[in-house]
Amino acid sequence: MKKENRNTGALPSDLKIHNRMLVLNAMRDGSLYTAAGIAETTGISRPTVVKCIQYFLERGLVISHGKGESTENGGKKPELYSFVCQKLLLTVTLWPNLLSIHLCRMDLKRITSLRIEGPIKETPEEAFALIKEKSMEMLAEYQYGVEDLYGVSLSTSGTIDYSRGLLKYNTNSPSWGTNIPVRKYMQDIFGEKVELIIENAGKMSGCSELNRRNIEDKRVLVLFSTWGLSACLIEKGHVLNGSNSLIGEVGHMIIDPNDTVRCGCGSFGCAERMLSAEKIRSIIKQNSEKYSRSSLSSIPVRQIGIETVFKHSAGNDEFAGEITAYLAKNFAFLVRNISLVFDPDIIVFEGDYAQADDYFKEMFKNNLAQFKYYPEGGAFAVEYDRRPLEELDMEGAFAYLQRRFFQNEGLYR
Repeated sequence: MKKENRNTGALPSDLKIHNRMLVLNAMRDGSLYTAAGIAETTGISRPTVVKCIQYFLERGLVISHGKGESTENGGKKPELYSFVCQKLLLTVTLWPNLLSIHLCRMDLKRITSLRIEGPIKETPEEAFALIKEKSMEMLAEYQYGVEDLYGVSLSTSGTIDYSRGLLKYNTNSPSWGTNIPVRKYMQDIFGEKVELIIENAGKMSGCSELNRRNIEDKRVLVLFSTWGLSACLIEKGHVLNGSNSLIGEVGHMIIDPNDTVRCGCGSFGCAERMLSAEKIRSIIKQNSEKYSRSSLSSIPVRQIGIETVFKHSAGNDEFAGEITAYLAKNFAFLVRNISLVFDPDIIVFEGDYAQADDYFKEMFKNNLAQFKYYPEGGAFAVEYDRRPLEELDMEGAFAYLQRRFFQNEGLYR
């Protein structure tokens, strides 16, 4: 029998699309570029880059800015080009005590923002009525309409049913009930033609990594910690999801089944519970004598959180150091379990644990080193992104929407 030809090399038409995609992606930040510069960045020949640029000039996605400075050897002045698109991106952050809306251009230059602090609305209808009111005011102020939007995102706490566009349940707003039709609410505001992304806060903030580094060949685990604990798993530039929205719900991995307090998910000993501010406060209450001798005693127990402990641990407070060691040990348990099924190249902490002191970092590393399956020197790089979560959420949403635009093959055919 004749052997089947398994050559998977790109056909000329596919290669043309691939080259166009690389060229436009190289220009996505809106800066000025020359054909030679793009050729050097992408590895595509200069004549091919010129053909790609001409294709985008004809479609209004690239504009020419005339001649630049002459080359160092006095050669011909190169022509300068930039990506341009009249469409806009709008992101909505709907968190337990925050509503923020950001509007930007496709090159990620921000136009304006709005921020409202306070408890989330009692009903989803009230919350989305407020989103509609403020979004329309924002667009009208800059003389835009819904038709000017390419994409809109919604970041919220809770798990998302992606296929049906539902917020399954929001533990921070139990009065909302279950299976809230968030996609319909957003489409009622912005229409059905807009590109719509609905994601939970942990994954949306984790998407901030997409435009920060070259991760096309990496596995990245982004750990999100604030009112809860979750993760964004990125593999070769793609965010991993799942039909049941469970990928990333690492806060509900059980790390101490003997714990006596039931988690909101119905189990005992979940990481989210064992690494929470509430757990810290229970440890303090059980160690009243140590607390009375600690610098933490200057703060009411109910006001002590994860960052507070790190701050006092960094100040060499012995009791705060003990709590920090406990947190590092349990986080090492969690990360070890995750690494056995995901094997990340990079781990990034965001939120409360991104503020960790040097003692936490040392103890976390030492606990991981006890696992003999890890190579000497560690199995992955660990980073602590100390930027505010709200900033990361906004950056992640813009990156997610922009990537969706640039990955649309319709632009390149």
